[in-house]
Amino acid sequence: MFHIISKILSKINGFLKKGEPEKQPETTLYDILVALSQPPKEKTKDQLVQHFQIMDKMMILELDYLKGTPDMLYVGMTKQKDENDPDIVKIRFVPCIVRPETLLLGFNRN
Repeated sequence: MFHIISKILSKINGFLKKGEPEKQPETTLYDILVALSQPPKEKTKDQLVQHFQIMDKMMILELDYLKGTPDMLYVGMTKQKDENDPDIVKIRFVPCIVRPETLLLGFNRN
């Protein structure tokens, strides 16, 4: 409670102060272009390890979220040429029910 009151009082004190607020240095388009043209910083080993630990935690959270969602219904399609007439193609629609976490874990692993 005390920290809330101190924040309110500091804001009121800021409004009561007379004078100009501090000016931020201007960032020009040239400064941005120079910053973008420089090579990106290489991550240290600790930063890479931390990045992959965070990604693992996010994957676990995503899987937990998807386990609570309902199954997803897809309709697949098969094509077969007719035995009597080679110009005719028979199309069959095949329903398929899949768990969402299965789709996530199997993505790009065909």
